[in-house]
Amino acid sequence: MKKTILSTFIMAVALITANALTSCGGKDAASQAEDIISEAEKSVPEEASPCLGSIPSLQMQYAEAQKLLSEKMLQRTEEMKAKFKDGGSMEDAIRQSEIIADEKKAIRADLKRIYKERIMAEAKKLEGKSITCEADGKRFSKATARLVCSKDSSITSPLTFEAELTLNAPFRGPTGYCSWQYRDASGKELSAGATPVKDWKAYKAGDILKQSDPISVSKEKALSFSKIFFTE
Repeated sequence: MKKTILSTFIMAVALITANALTSCGGKDAASQAEDIISEAEKSVPEEASPCLGSIPSLQMQYAEAQKLLSEKMLQRTEEMKAKFKDGGSMEDAIRQSEIIADEKKAIRADLKRIYKERIMAEAKKLEGKSITCEADGKRFSKATARLVCSKDSSITSPLTFEAELTLNAPFRGPTGYCSWQYRDASGKELSAGATPVKDWKAYKAGDILKQSDPISVSKEKALSFSKIFFTE
């Protein structure tokens, strides 16, 4: 009796596994992820940006891969619904829905892992690279910065800038702020950031202010990112 129950259980597991594999031509989640990546690479070719290497295009590829995954799984769901619309048990429909959901979760995890590895590998190549900087001439007379690889692996913020800013005049007002703009080669603003300056009252003209922040421009805008403009 026990052997019969065990055999039945094994056959049921095997059937579910077979359904999961044959539903996408016998490919497991890893293989499906690779297929999606190949499609994303064709749609969004990898290219080098002025400042951030191939990171922006890799971020765009990842977004395209996520979109392709959603589209493929939606199609699978619609096909499953059509199959059980005119027949089939509710239990089978529920099981197939669960299989599709599990596959999507596994493929999404693979895509995230692969693109995180690729993006962080590119970030490490850019470690220490100088960034073109401009100062407003009012609060800051000079600005220099370099790229630093983020301590935590990230798809959206793999790099941080570390800047040294020479003060042209001391901070005034209720608090001191350092602001910056990410710009393209023509000077067009792509994104911006700001942070309060710690112990700002202690700084005087000629002092060096050190600032760091994750690069917050990504994807399409990051493709043309060329320099940082610092102001108060």
